[in-house]
Amino acid sequence: MFLPCQRGYQAYTNLVIRVKGHGADSISAVRGELLALDSSLPVSEIKTMSEQIGNALAAMRLASTLVGIFGVVALALAAIGLYGVMAYAVAHRPARSALEWRSVRRWATC
Repeated sequence: MFLPCQRGYQAYTNLVIRVKGHGADSISAVRGELLALDSSLPVSEIKTMSEQIGNALAAMRLASTLVGIFGVVALALAAIGLYGVMAYAVAHRPARSALEWRSVRRWATC
């Protein structure tokens, strides 16, 4: 596939290196080897793969955290609203006499 230089140009290059052991311990050695190959080579930032993945997923992690917080707030507001409606309904229901309760009890046991 042909891409013109203005459209597909990238001013940086990624180099992926697998090392034995912990990657953060090898950063200075990798930087030294790259500079030994070509001293004019600009080595700007070296990251471990876990740092690279963490940076790539940061936006999705933030979005999912915000959605979770908004969900909890919505659930709390719904519970408060339901409590308010039930409290209003109980406080404003008409009082029943003993005769009414007896007729209701007879009807419920039939």
